[in-house]
This record gives sequence, C-alpha cells and structure tokens, in this order.
Amino acid sequence: MASCLKDKFYCIMPTSTVYCDGQKYLGKTDEIQQIMNFLKEQGICEIELIVASSIGVDLALAFLANTKITVKHAFFDGGQFAQIGKTMRGSWFLFYIWQ
Repeated sequence: MASCLKDKFYCIMPTSTVYCDGQKYLGKTDEIQQIMNFLKEQGICEIELIVASSIGVDLALAFLANTKITVKHAFFDGGQFAQIGKTMRGSWFLFYIWQ
C-alpha cells in the first residue's frame, strides 16, 4: 500500500524536543512554531490526517487551534485526551466536522 501512496502522501512524525538529546524544550508554542515552519518550508498547505496519541494529543490540539493549514481529519488516542469529558470531546468532534 505504501508504494501506491508514496507519490501522493508522505508522513511527518514530529517529536517533542523534550525527548530529543541536545535540544531544549521551550514550551508548546515553540513546538507548534517549529512544526508550522517545517510545513511551510516544505510547501505543505493541506494535511489529510493528523494522528496523535498520549501527550501528543495536547500538541495536536494546539496545532489545530493555531494553524491556517487545512486539516481534513484528526484521530486522537488516549493520554490526556482520554481524561477530557465526553461532552467536551463531542463538541470538538462536531466543531471539526463543520470546519
């Protein structure tokens, strides 16, 4: 399947600097800015799917709230997202469907 998709899509897996040797974590805003800068440098103006799990959900939500890049779909799994109440998760779901 990957060989069929390779000319149309590619996968970007940002990792928080908190996990990277030689880098200093400056906060969520800096993390998001690094991702947005990378996407801009690559000429990416639309994202088909964001997948985030655990603490990455927090970062993905911040990205979605601050980007002008079109994001068609998002899938969040576990972590802090699981601790957010059902009503709030439902409102986010509806918000992103109507975007």
